[in-house]
Amino acid sequence: MICIGGSSMNEETVRSEIDLSSLFRILVRKWYVIVASIFVLFIIAFIYAFLMLDNVYEANASIIVLVSNKNQSDDQNYTLSYKLTKTYTELAMSSLVVSRVIEESDIDITDTQFRNSLTVTR
Repeated sequence: MICIGGSSMNEETVRSEIDLSSLFRILVRKWYVIVASIFVLFIIAFIYAFLMLDNVYEANASIIVLVSNKNQSDDQNYTLSYKLTKTYTELAMSSLVVSRVIEESDIDITDTQFRNSLTVTR
């Protein structure tokens, strides 16, 4: 065996081992420190989440517009469906719809701010 500083390798290994039972006793003795730390971190997370972050609202919707007129060709039906989709897209951004959404959602922003935050695609 190689000796380091007058001690054998086995003694060096024994000194660096962690006794799990003594570690558990330390955790049980210091339970109040653990609980207090969790409580403080919870309060900090609560303050950050509810007082510092802005509310973000997100909604997704899909509309499929199908026009089926037997007197028209499929191409004409497709063109009409496409135009109706464009109309519905513009309707979603209209002042009537935007103001009603703001009113029913009880959001404290103007119509313009709300409209600028919307993304409507077709």
